[in-house]
This record gives sequence, structure tokens and C-alpha cells, in this order.
Amino acid sequence: MGMAKDHFVLVHGEGHGGWCWFKLRWLLEGSGYRVTCIDLAGGGVDPTDPNTVRTFEQYDKPLLDLISTLPEGEKVILMGHGIGGLSVIHAMHEFVDRVKQAIFVAAAMLPFGLQTDEDKKDGLPSLPDNEIESTFGAGADDPPTTVALRLEFQRDRLSQQSPEENTDRFKPTSTLTSGPHVAVAEAHREALANLTHREKETARMATAAAAGVASLRYFPSSLRNRVCPGTISGGGAVTFSPRRGRGASAAAVAAPSREAEPASSLGDLTRVDFPILDQEFDGNKLVYFDNGATSQKPSHVMKALDDYYRFYNSNVHRGIHALSAKATGAYEAARIKVANFVNAADSREIIFTRNATEAINLVAYSWGLSNLKQGDEIVLTVAEHHSAIVPWQFVSQKTGAVLKYVGLTKEEVPDIEQLKGLLSNKTKIVVVHHVSNVLGSMLPIEEIVACSNRVGAKVLVDACQSVPHMPVDVQKLGADFLVASSHKMCGPTGVGFLHGKFEILSSMEPFLGGGEMIADVFEDKSTYAEPPSRFEAGTPAIGEAIALGAAIDYLSNFGMHRIHEYEKELGAYLYESLLSVPKVRVYGPAPSQSDHRAPLCSFNVQNVHPTDIAEILDLQHGVAIRSGHHCAQILHRTLGITASARASLHFYNTKEEVDVFIHGLKDTIDFLTSQH
Repeated sequence: MGMAKDHFVLVHGEGHGGWCWFKLRWLLEGSGYRVTCIDLAGGGVDPTDPNTVRTFEQYDKPLLDLISTLPEGEKVILMGHGIGGLSVIHAMHEFVDRVKQAIFVAAAMLPFGLQTDEDKKDGLPSLPDNEIESTFGAGADDPPTTVALRLEFQRDRLSQQSPEENTDRFKPTSTLTSGPHVAVAEAHREALANLTHREKETARMATAAAAGVASLRYFPSSLRNRVCPGTISGGGAVTFSPRRGRGASAAAVAAPSREAEPASSLGDLTRVDFPILDQEFDGNKLVYFDNGATSQKPSHVMKALDDYYRFYNSNVHRGIHALSAKATGAYEAARIKVANFVNAADSREIIFTRNATEAINLVAYSWGLSNLKQGDEIVLTVAEHHSAIVPWQFVSQKTGAVLKYVGLTKEEVPDIEQLKGLLSNKTKIVVVHHVSNVLGSMLPIEEIVACSNRVGAKVLVDACQSVPHMPVDVQKLGADFLVASSHKMCGPTGVGFLHGKFEILSSMEPFLGGGEMIADVFEDKSTYAEPPSRFEAGTPAIGEAIALGAAIDYLSNFGMHRIHEYEKELGAYLYESLLSVPKVRVYGPAPSQSDHRAPLCSFNVQNVHPTDIAEILDLQHGVAIRSGHHCAQILHRTLGITASARASLHFYNTKEEVDVFIHGLKDTIDFLTSQH
């Protein structure tokens, strides 16, 4: 039986416990599980009351009814937080003999991390403050989905053992000998002792998930004080149908969909999380349409960065003190979040860099200089960003390798048939974008990889304009290298990442020398660490990497599929609106059902310089767009122009803003053309 058939029952009281399961339900449902929520009589039960345990009988009926009607062979994982945890333990003792297929898991944790000295006496199970992963699914028809959860705060030191090694992590603190919480922990440990290995892993995942969600403090302000839809108070139970999707399951913590809320679009719903958007310039409300250059940052991300510097600023990996341990845990947790976000096979395949430009240079110098020689060929397209061209020009000058460029079709997209024709046994690497930062077009990476592999060529993908806007699965794409930048995906500047297949990274020489990247240093030579450390010399951008992880949490709250679908609609609206403006020429392909455009449009207006357009839009209308060559001079020459204006959108933009932009553009054109 595949694990996707498991049934999670989330039991909670009122207040924080209900909110915890509200979030956890969406995580589990997004991973394809059946989930049932039970509210214990609508709350009002005090878990610290010594009489609470003795008065649970009145709340048992929903649990008993549910368990008694389980289909034959269906496994149920009962999870309770706070008062719900005690209820689950009580149910275990009452019903365990009658329900053989149930796993009972109780996470009887108080909210917000148990911060006081008094809390340390509560006898709660001690859980590790590091990333806990579990893979759901088993079999061709039940694809695996990995989720990871991390406690944002925990009073204990980081566990130095792996989840497999740390078999005692559920024990209560040694100073406690009695009390209801000790009974919870003892019953929990007794239940675990009777489980199979796979059931233990499921139970551990469930308990860690419960604790992780319970202690999550940093969620977007726009999500606070939401009522959990579908939960019936007064002891009722509601069953929710399962859903599958990468966007939800890749998250470290998943938040609910907002489709049930009254706001009209994803842009309306998310704007509250971006304080920079709530300002005016000369009486005009800011319309930020320069997301192709950099995205704005939600409060959630800025708080994560501030908290690192304010509360646990320390160097990573080498220190043994508490601050270093916490910083190391958060930094490496961010690496795991990136790996999960792009579905990397192993978190060691993620290298943190200063930005995507440095990531491409890393590949060019570390792989290129060692593997290219006179007469070898590097295939690129004319639509590449300068960051994907200039490093390979350096390498070609040093090695004698030849650069080959793919042109455009009449639809103004890179010609894939021409690319295939350029491939030969001389081709050693193909460097392509996933989504063009000028044309808005998307290349068929899987097809390019398959053709390149047939001639033994490696493939590097510039995914700076795709990772922030759509689900990206590096294993599905199959490229040898993929790069992206934090600042375009709602994260801070100063950090990006390289994904590389581990066997290739292991064969590459270091890019930079110094601390962290070594194994041993002798007078005349050094040996090097394994990836990723081999390519992360010196002190990294620790706070920025942690904040990138927070940005991934934020994006995953909504799901990349949902973001992508919204942006496809928004991008098509922008394209059609621009076409309605006289004398406007939009570059790149028209959107269609088979070939969508990214939510950006580069354009020119007849007889008007794009910089003049951008300047007047900003000064007179508060609309921020970009003008120039967008680090793509070769492409602009191919198009027969020297510059263009570009409006680039993200999920926090709206159709109403597009209307403001179009109105401002028409006024700007009238103003500029009337001066001639």
C-alpha cells in the first residue's frame, strides 16, 4: 500500500492549536494525503487544568466515530497539539486494541517555542531544531514527494545526530518524573516502540511536523487571524479531499490557499506583505513594473534577515557555541529549502554564490577551463544575458574554444532547429536561458538537454527569469547546471545559487581558494572538501541565504503553480493592453495556449526613445519600468534596435496596475510626441 493512502487526523482545541493545523492541513493535502480536522467542542478547554484529562470523555465521540468507520486496511495517523495532544493520547489508550492500523502521535507542545524557565519544567518531548525530511510516496503510480519542516525556535541545543541516529529525541527532560505531560511522552514512546520501521518514520515525521508548525512564528501578516474553513466546532469532523502539486509540497511550511477570501486576485491578496508598494510619489501611488531587474521583498523575508543579525549573528560550520550552531542550522536549512524548491536530488547539489552571475562564472572557470580545448564549441543563443555570454568569452580566449550563436525565428524566439543543427561532437556545452528577460519566451529545456546529451554536451540553464515565476524541477529538466538569483525571487541581494549534478561537481576543481573549502592544508599543497563546501570559500552571505530560505517559504505558501497561472493571465493582459496602444511595437512571441509569455513585455514606441518613456512614466505617473538594453546588447542588435522599454510583473501586481500603466503610457506618448 502506498503511503499516499495514509489518512491524517488533526485534533485541536481553540486558538493557536487551530491555526497550527490550519497550516499543516494544507501541507499534507498538497502532498496528496487525506486529511480530517476535529475541533474539540469549539475550544474553551484549558490544557493546564489538572481536571482536563479526567473530563475528556465528553470530547471522545468524534474520534471514536471516525476511527470506528475506517475502511479496511486504511492507516490513520492521529495528531494532536496542546489539548488535542492529550486527547489523542487518551484516545490511544481507549481505542488502540480496537484499531490496529492506527498510528497515534501527540505533540503536546505549548505555542511559540517554550521560552521561559517555567516552560522547561513542563515535561514536553524534546525535538531537534533542525531540518526534518520525509519522502511521501512509493511506486511508479505514487511519485515521491519530499517535504521538510524546521522549528523556528526551540529551547534545546541543535541535535548533533541525524533523525535516524537520534532515537531518544522524544524523551522528556530528565528532571521530570510525573505529571500529565510526562504521561504523554511515556505513552508516545510506548506507542513508537510497537511500530514497524516505516511506521516509526511516519510517526517521527508527523510529530516533527506538528512541533514545527506549532512553533512557526514568522508567517505573512496577511495570513494572521484567518478562520480555518471546513472545520466544524462542537466536536464535529469534516473530511477534505486530497490534492497533489509540487508547489505546495516543496514548502518548508505551507500556508492555505486564499481562493475562499473575498479579494479579487493573488496580487490584491499579497500586496499587504510588501510595505514598499504602499507609498506615493508626487501624489501617484507607486506601480512597480521592474521585477525583471529585481523583485520586492515581503516583510516575512526582511524579518528573517533582521532576526539573524539581531539574535544569532555568528559564523557557520566551525563554531561549537550556541549562536554558531543556530546560524549553521538555519544556513543549511536554507540550502535544503532551495533543493526542495527546485526538486534537486540532493541538497549537496546546491552551491550558494553571490548571484547567478558568479554561479555561471564558477562553471565557466571550474568546469570550462578544465574541460575545453582548442576547437571545442560552446553553443549559446543571441538572446542570452551578458552574464551568460561574457564568462564563456573569457574561457574561449584562454582555451581556444569557439562560440556558436543560435539566431531567432520570425516569431522572435531562439531557433531550436538551428540549435539542433549546430550540435556536433565538437560541442562541449550548451548555454541557454529558460525564460528570456527581453522576449518573455520560454525555451524547451528538456528537448535541448536530450539533443545535447546525444552528442555528449553539457547544458547550463540560466533560470533567473523562471525560478521566481513558475515550478522548476531540475531533475525533470535534466540540465547539468542551473543558476538563479535570490533578489529576483523575493529574497535579498547578495546571494544566488548554482545547481549542479553531484557527480559533475565532485569532479570539478575549486573556483576560489580559502577557508571552508579545504579538507587539509600543507606547506606545499591542499586537499579540498566535498561539494558544496568546495565551492563556498570564505564566510558566506549567511543572513542573506537564510532570508532566501524565508523567501522560498513565502513563495511556497501560495504554490508556484498558482503563481504561474496567475502570472500567465496577468502577462497576457499586459501584452494585449500594450498592443492596443497606437505606435507600440512589442518584441517576442504572442501568448498562446501552447506557448505562453512570461509576465514581461519589452517594447518601443515609434519615434520615441524608451528612456524618455521610462522617465516620464516615473515622474508624472509613479510607474517604474526599465529602459536600455537589459544586459542583452546582442539580442537588441539582432532585433535592429539599440534599446527598449520593459514592463515586467510579479504576482503582487494587478490588472488595475496594468490599466494605470497603459493610461500613463498613452499620456506619456501624447506628451512626448506633442513636443516634436
